[in-house]
Amino acid sequence: MPQRHARSLQLYKNALQFITCLLVMTLLTPIVNADALPQLTFKNGTLHVKTAHGQGVMQLGLFRLPWRPSTRFEAQDFVPANDQPNTWQMSYKTGYPETDAVTPLTLNATVEINNPKRLTVTYHLRSDSVNLDEHTKWMGGAMASMRFPKDASKRQLTYLANWTRHEFGGVPFEVSEGTLYYYDTKDMRIGIYSNKSNANWFDTSSQNLGPTRVDEHHYTYSFQLLLADPDTPTNALGALLNDRPLSVKIICDKAYNWYPVSNAPAKAKVKINNVTAVGQAFEAEIGVRDFDGKIVYDFSERLNLPAFGSKTIDIQIPADKRNLYFVEASIHENHFEVFDRTNLAIVPDFEFKQDGKTSIFGIAAAWPIPDQDQMLRLIKRMGVRHARSTILPEGQFPNWLQANLHTNMRAKVNPTDEEKKQIEQGLRS
Repeated sequence: MPQRHARSLQLYKNALQFITCLLVMTLLTPIVNADALPQLTFKNGTLHVKTAHGQGVMQLGLFRLPWRPSTRFEAQDFVPANDQPNTWQMSYKTGYPETDAVTPLTLNATVEINNPKRLTVTYHLRSDSVNLDEHTKWMGGAMASMRFPKDASKRQLTYLANWTRHEFGGVPFEVSEGTLYYYDTKDMRIGIYSNKSNANWFDTSSQNLGPTRVDEHHYTYSFQLLLADPDTPTNALGALLNDRPLSVKIICDKAYNWYPVSNAPAKAKVKINNVTAVGQAFEAEIGVRDFDGKIVYDFSERLNLPAFGSKTIDIQIPADKRNLYFVEASIHENHFEVFDRTNLAIVPDFEFKQDGKTSIFGIAAAWPIPDQDQMLRLIKRMGVRHARSTILPEGQFPNWLQANLHTNMRAKVNPTDEEKKQIEQGLRS
């Protein structure tokens, strides 16, 4: 009995010590708020950017310029900027060969933390004695060092666009917002935006940045770093970049949004992201119409999202027969609105048997264009074989059909000179 009592007492002491250690670790663990800013540290000529939690995001430092001779700038120091909150200055040094006639250049960089998920880096290239406008051909190939975590994916590219309502109630359209590069890790999605960079000029440790003129003695190169959770849609990064507080994205898990005919409904998702450090309240609406205009799914609810929060809404659409659905998801509050649109098709089992000559698959599009000849030449260059349009003269072509007969569709499709003349006459009529 005494041995059993002593053993129980020892187990009790061990458990008490374990609980005490857990409490101490919990109290000592820093609490990171949603508005906590990224961490910046400078060591051995390299700027290390980390999340507020201390996870590595990227490393900056070297800047190369294809001048005469090729110029290499190395980061020298990193100090806070005077009277500018959350802003730092990074100065650079370079060595010029004494035997070469070179243009004296100076470089420094400004690093600004715009918010907890966005950071702007701007490089300033200056020369007091030389007009840089006369040397622009040497400045377009600038390469800035950018190193990402070891577990980061290969660089991915997407084109940002924002759906916009037509001013007079016409068809909504997308406005291009530039090209976004991004890298995925197990913990985050890292976005890089530079509106003048060449997408083809990059390697594992650097990315091209395009120059922007300030004056004849001053040019800048800049990019923005965006941080998000791993599964964040890229349009949420576009919202973060363009100061929109919310984003919405329709997500389908089938290629081309083609779903098979099935007794079970087709499933899609709508993801809403709050990209700000404060909570957001808004009205969310989702509508799905079939080809005849009948509403088959309707959702309307007032929602609240915490700082940098997200919400996923599952939608189900009838899939018992062939149909084409039009899906729109929108969120709005007062005068602010963002929305997303797409098509979703229910198709029977199929296999691709047609080639470029026999396929009847086509696309429909409308855009304002002032000249009929220009429009027909444009769609011919795009590869459209036949066009049916209400602007063509009735009676000249059966069923208002314009035949283009492209030589660029298939090598075997090669119209004769007489056929080409007839085509040109039709285009010019």
